[in-house]
Amino acid sequence: MRIPSNPQYLNIAKPAQPTPRSDSRRVWSDWPLILAYHSVSDCRHDGLAVRVSDFEKQMRWLSRHGYRSITLAQYMSQPVRRGERIVMITFDDGYADNFTMAFPILRKYGFVATIFLVSDFVNTDHIYAWDRPQIPPNGNREPYRLLNWEQVREMAQSQFEFGSHTCTHPELTSVTPAMGWDEIARSRADLSRQLEQEIVSFCYPRGDLNTDTMHMVQQAGYQCAVVTPSPLRLPSSGLPLNCYALRRVGLYGDNTPYHFWLKTRPVVRKYREKFSWLRRPGTASKYLSSFRVRRRGMRLYRAQIWMIIPTFYPVIGGAQSQVQRAAKALVADGWLVRVLARRHSYAHPKGLPARAEVDGTPVIRVYSRGGSKADSLFYVLAGLWHLLRHGRRGIYHAHDISAAGWLAVLARYLLHGRCLIKLRTGCRGYEPYLSSRLTRWQFLTQIRLADRVVVVNRELEDMLQRLGAPMSRVVRIPNAIDTCQFYPPSMEAKAATRERLALPKDKTIFLYVGRMAPLKGVDILLNAWALLPQHVRHHAVLVLVGDGPEQERLCRQVASLGISASVLNAGMQANVRDYYWSADIFVLASETEGLSNTLLEAMACALPVVVSNVGGAPDVVEEGTSGLLFDSENAVQCAEKMTAMWGLQQRWAEMGSCGRQLVLGYANLPSVADQFQKLYGQLAREL
Repeated sequence: MRIPSNPQYLNIAKPAQPTPRSDSRRVWSDWPLILAYHSVSDCRHDGLAVRVSDFEKQMRWLSRHGYRSITLAQYMSQPVRRGERIVMITFDDGYADNFTMAFPILRKYGFVATIFLVSDFVNTDHIYAWDRPQIPPNGNREPYRLLNWEQVREMAQSQFEFGSHTCTHPELTSVTPAMGWDEIARSRADLSRQLEQEIVSFCYPRGDLNTDTMHMVQQAGYQCAVVTPSPLRLPSSGLPLNCYALRRVGLYGDNTPYHFWLKTRPVVRKYREKFSWLRRPGTASKYLSSFRVRRRGMRLYRAQIWMIIPTFYPVIGGAQSQVQRAAKALVADGWLVRVLARRHSYAHPKGLPARAEVDGTPVIRVYSRGGSKADSLFYVLAGLWHLLRHGRRGIYHAHDISAAGWLAVLARYLLHGRCLIKLRTGCRGYEPYLSSRLTRWQFLTQIRLADRVVVVNRELEDMLQRLGAPMSRVVRIPNAIDTCQFYPPSMEAKAATRERLALPKDKTIFLYVGRMAPLKGVDILLNAWALLPQHVRHHAVLVLVGDGPEQERLCRQVASLGISASVLNAGMQANVRDYYWSADIFVLASETEGLSNTLLEAMACALPVVVSNVGGAPDVVEEGTSGLLFDSENAVQCAEKMTAMWGLQQRWAEMGSCGRQLVLGYANLPSVADQFQKLYGQLAREL
């Protein structure tokens, strides 16, 4: 692979004394002991934070058992003997509590540490994407703050080492080689300039690496790099054992003293990676976690996952796309997945086969005519009959309430399985279910009878809490997109795509992608477009991608508003990524949303966004950082925000980059699939 050349990143300070070549130091899987922490705090309750008292106990244990603490730089430059009781303590991401909480404890026991900084976020108010869901509205952000340069320099004076964790914490295997090289090399240059010393160590964000990224780290001038091996991320061929893949053991908030003791044992560290295939999806542990030993004949039973959604392929929508992506990922990881849909739904074309296969997932369509309540009841009965014959003791995953929810709940209790219900839209979409005593009872009964309820945004979580739902069974898992498919284009690719789509090269393109349906607020968007200042509309064009029942009415609205010259209706498109690549700003004016797929796709393509403040939008869009928010159904405010965004052209790249990093950390398909697999594993063990 060709590494992009950029001399300014390589002309950084060299050490006064020569250091040994990093490839001359031999490493072993069970030595040295390298501990990986993130945060030390009593104010955080997520898995990344270790309690202050637990951290002190762990340091005390190391001190009493004769461990000597060194940094990674010292390990690379000083003579050490295998078997010597040395420990390297590392911290990832550069949280401020590394200084306020961990630093005093480490100095108390005479220990030093290596802290890996995300260089662009030091001395800023940035909050990581994975931390934002933990912070309630108007909540305390202090526990999630990052280090500033003054704190970094004070620790550096106490012989603490600082290493690179890239510039913006991307998954290095998910970005282009040029972007990966920029993240790796520029971070080293920035940290070297700020600290006036050589940066010799590197940490791979999220443990995501391959041989190409290891080669880039070496070429950038680092002497060593660390990784916390995960069975979900280890390459199928394994990792080479060298100084650019030093193994660490992760310490987390739920680790007991026994876990800590076990992780420090050399024999455990030696064999945990050798047998990591037992924990890889699609191999032994995946099957063992979804098998149930039955005493009668000691037969093994593997739970099937039934995705219950009345309308499915060839109908394409947000819910259908999510089911299709999730099923494909689960099948690839070795799960048995089936989709149970309707054969003659009012939305389906006639003549669909009863059985089909979509992206490797079997699809079963049971007979059910029309869209009335009686037809929905027929779908429930026909689905139960099919599951009785082919799907007993399964995991029944209903993608929304009503008919799908009742089918999952009834199958759970009649066929001795487990069920979960996903609420996939915004609160406004469920208002009709709460309008009368009967429908409210039906809604809450399904929620209470389900083993788990999955919501896609905080708005739904708050609604269920107000309704008195059992919150211990409510899990928030966002929608997911494939960030390997949706990624930022180069300037050359952007220009070529515009030319291929015959879009204007010299105008700002505002883009809407989605169905032309009432709740999508396209009429509000058009009214807002008509309210834009004339000079903005003269230098911009609004491109609408999608179709639906409102198509003709919206075309008439465009004509009546006199904005036909600046509005382009592209209709339904098979390849929407080309339109993301061509656009400058993404805009969405939905009246209600769960968590818009098109919003996530646009952010993954590094577009700044202007969206209505509904559903999951506030969970992923930070005002002024990755986009702008406006009140739903407010065309005047929408126009003001679009005008403001048009005037922030110098910040589009920065906002787009922040949005992509948030999506990578919050809604990337592999991480969301991992969350569902853990959930299915819990339910399978209950069977």
